[in-house]
Amino acid sequence: MTDQSSDNDAKPGRRLARAQGRDKQGRQPERTRAGGGNVTGRATAVPAHPFADWAIDAPTLDVTNVSRRQRRSLFLRLLAFVALPTLVVAAYVFLYATPRYVSEFQITYQTNSPTSGSTQSTGLLQSILGGSGMGGVDMSQVISAYLSSSDLLEKIDQSLHLREYYSNSKIDWWDRLPKGASAEKFLAYFQSRMSVRVDMGGYLTVDVQAFDPKMAQAIAQAMADGADKMVGAMSDRARRDTIGVAQKELSRAQDKLREATLDVTNFQNAHHDFNPTEAAAQFDTIIGALNTQLAQARSDLTNARTFLNDKAPSVVSLKSKINALEKQIQAEKSRLASTEETSADTNDIPYSKRVADYTRLLLEQSFAKDGYVSAKQAFDVARANAERKEGYAVTFVSPNLPQAPTVPDPLTYILSAFLISLIGYAIISLLAGSFRDHAGL
Repeated sequence: MTDQSSDNDAKPGRRLARAQGRDKQGRQPERTRAGGGNVTGRATAVPAHPFADWAIDAPTLDVTNVSRRQRRSLFLRLLAFVALPTLVVAAYVFLYATPRYVSEFQITYQTNSPTSGSTQSTGLLQSILGGSGMGGVDMSQVISAYLSSSDLLEKIDQSLHLREYYSNSKIDWWDRLPKGASAEKFLAYFQSRMSVRVDMGGYLTVDVQAFDPKMAQAIAQAMADGADKMVGAMSDRARRDTIGVAQKELSRAQDKLREATLDVTNFQNAHHDFNPTEAAAQFDTIIGALNTQLAQARSDLTNARTFLNDKAPSVVSLKSKINALEKQIQAEKSRLASTEETSADTNDIPYSKRVADYTRLLLEQSFAKDGYVSAKQAFDVARANAERKEGYAVTFVSPNLPQAPTVPDPLTYILSAFLISLIGYAIISLLAGSFRDHAGL
């Protein structure tokens, strides 16, 4: 009993020694000075402090509790900034969002341009007709731009009343078109409910969204029909322009041919000669015949002088005949060609100049006739091409009637909300930590 009581009396002393930093043998362990380094030495006696017992029983810093509080705070922040927005989006998708149906169709551009061997056209015809089709325009891009244009939206709205349909109160508030929305907002809303994709090969794939399957199909069909009408209008405009150019060229050629023919007729009337070329040929024949008669008369005169004198009647007659033939030949030659100035009388114009003027008029008439033939051929080709549809949009995959809603996709929406919330929370945390570091908090 005495030993136990002495041992119990010694326990507070041992506790005090351990609190003061001594081991069981009463030595003080190694300590680290304030300046650094380990100092090993013997323990020195530490006087008892009046509050030693209170210091022994004082609470120490609990690292475990601090870590738990930090984890709890991080969990609450993640719950507020990441989980809650994700749950809100999930609730919207599953409970509130109006399902949307997607109708798809595929469309492409076709042309029926005439082949190069379809007509044997001259150079003038080629210049009149020019190139056919739409030139260097990428019609796929043109159709894509038109499908998302306000022009097409206005036409569809007139037939299907899209503005009234999209602003129906049965549609959820987030997806509903506000009543009285401006034309720009209406167009932006319509563009958000459709997509156009230009695929390899030049054809387009168009997706149209609506809140019931029949309306989605009707909107898609209206878009396909509108694109076909637009392309047809462009093709008609090109054909009208081509026909207009050909018509103007034909009228111009007709006027030239009419003027050239009128000039020839006036020339013939002015000279009282239908064909000066043939008349000149006849005069040349007459001169030839006169020369033959002159040669014969000179031969007869030579024979007569062999047995008659110059005063004989037959010799005088032959001389007179020869003189007359020579004057006649000279006159006929002057009518055919002359270097003397002509008078104002058109009948006095030598046939050489008359034939030259007539030939020039005939040549102009011939050119005008060739131009008219080419212009008429160009006009006939342009009109024949106009009778068939050169360019048109072909909907080779018709708009389908969707069987189930595909928008919004729950997985896409929820995953997107989670990732966006998580990234936003990480960015805000980094910015807040950087601010606290700079502020010294």
